[in-house]
Amino acid sequence: MELFGLIFAVPVTLVTSAVFCLLTFWALRRFPMLRSPVFFAASIVLLSVALELVLSFAVGPLALHQRFDSIHSVLHFANFVLAPPAIACVIIVAALRWGFRPLPLSIVAIGVCWFTCMASLLGNIVVDEAIYGIDGSGIPPTQTR
Repeated sequence: MELFGLIFAVPVTLVTSAVFCLLTFWALRRFPMLRSPVFFAASIVLLSVALELVLSFAVGPLALHQRFDSIHSVLHFANFVLAPPAIACVIIVAALRWGFRPLPLSIVAIGVCWFTCMASLLGNIVVDEAIYGIDGSGIPPTQTR
């Protein structure tokens, strides 16, 4: 079932990435005073994502979930949803500051945002299976029944 979800996610995430990046590019060119707050917020999100990745690789998602239960769930979901737009915003703001041309900037931002969408989707599947088990039984694969 997950394979069909991933197959359907490819075009959907590509379209949403394109729409988000083009609207963000337009808004940040039209209103340059928004660049600093957007960059700051995106940096905070990316730091949270980096922290979750480091802790997940160090102790594992199951241990994080058992230790921090609802806090881990909320932060993981926020990172899952906000990571692709955050990385796109960092790329767009940095490229606008350096004066890149609009078309290559848009293509790179859309590609990176799409790649991050797919990576976070796959990462979310891995974390979900580590916490709730492959079959959704609630028994992680590392524990016996």
